[in-house]
Formats: sequence, C-alpha cells, structure tokens
Amino acid sequence: MFQLSNVARRSFSRGLITGRVKISQISKFNNSLKELKDDVKNVSKKLNEIETKVQEDGKKVSKKLNEIETKVQEDGKKVSKKLDEIETNYWVGVSQAERLG
Repeated sequence: MFQLSNVARRSFSRGLITGRVKISQISKFNNSLKELKDDVKNVSKKLNEIETKVQEDGKKVSKKLNEIETKVQEDGKKVSKKLDEIETNYWVGVSQAERLG
C-alpha cells in the first residue's frame, strides 16, 4: 500500500522486535491510510464538480457580458446619431439666426 524509506523500515522493524509497535497499531495505521485515501478521492471529486460549475458559470457570465457589450455598442450608436442630429439642428439654428439678425 505504501513504501517506507530505509530509515523508517529499520525503525519499524526495531519497533516490532522490541514490542513498541503492535500489530493492532499497524492495522489502525493502514485503516487510517485507507480513510485518508478515500477522503482525498472525495475531495478530488468535489473539486472537479466545483471546477465544472465554475466553468459553466464563467461561460454564462461571458455570454452575458457579450450581450451587454452589444447593447452598449448599439446604444452608443444611437447616442452618436442623436448627437449628430442635435449638432446639425444647432448649426441650422445659428445659421438662421445670423440671416435674421
């Protein structure tokens, strides 16, 4: 399941020989490792789900921003056209005032 370094293996062997390490401790350790492995899998799965959701949300935001940008450009063209009309009317009015005045 896992590989020990040489130092850890010697220490582990001495622990078994001297009785400091019990078989039940090894079993608990292996169970803990298995639980940790399962937890890591669960976290990894959840992170993948979150990543997928974020990507989907990002696409929605990007689409909405494109819609807003298009609308702003259209509104900008309308404003520009209206300003041109106002400016034209102003100069027509100035020209007429000069003729009258």
